[in-house]
Amino acid sequence: MSENEDVFGLALEDYYNGLLDAHFDVSSQTIDDEQWAVSEFFLAHDQMSPLTCEALEMCRSTTLDIGACGGSHSLWLQSNGILVDALDVSCGACRVMKSRGLHSVVNSDIFTYETQKRYSTILLLMNGLGIAGSLDNLPRLLRKLSSLLSPDGKILTDITDLAYLYEEEDGSIALPLSDRYYGQIDYVIKYGRATAQYDWLFLGYDVLEDVATQCGLSLTCLQSESRYTSLVCLSKKK
Repeated sequence: MSENEDVFGLALEDYYNGLLDAHFDVSSQTIDDEQWAVSEFFLAHDQMSPLTCEALEMCRSTTLDIGACGGSHSLWLQSNGILVDALDVSCGACRVMKSRGLHSVVNSDIFTYETQKRYSTILLLMNGLGIAGSLDNLPRLLRKLSSLLSPDGKILTDITDLAYLYEEEDGSIALPLSDRYYGQIDYVIKYGRATAQYDWLFLGYDVLEDVATQCGLSLTCLQSESRYTSLVCLSKKK
């Protein structure tokens, strides 16, 4: 990843070095243009959502935090005695995490990450399964995660079903007619002169359950924030 492609790394380093109003400009063909404050990736534990706090409390023993970004989740785990590996593809993000005091930072893509470790907990917060990029690629991601999991381990992630974008006044859902899954989003993210495109996948519970079953995983809903957002757990079928 070149410096100009590392949009997240550039922004995280600027924020860490004092540019506290840093933000991303985000656009897509599906969702209205918006700005993301970089400060959202540096939240203290008492500023995090209830779903995030619940997920962190459930982490045990050796934990892999995928897409660790600014490192706030991993730092909380480390401070509470969890042996956490913070993984991110962004070189800038990894530099920030090391500067913030994380002991184990891994600069890698999850699909190419190789280790002899088997994790008790794999954490993918902020709709972290979205790194699959597409529904077709989700089985590949789930099988990779399963290969890194201990026999009794668990994958913790929050999911958001974008069906809410198509909810009618009477509560019914009118999904668009398309061969493409409605939860696949093509983001264009800009920070300063740097621009990158990210394919992201938002998942409904039933869709995730179907694919998880194909991959030998069981899905359990742990807590719901709304009709469309939940904290879920994936584990190997016995």
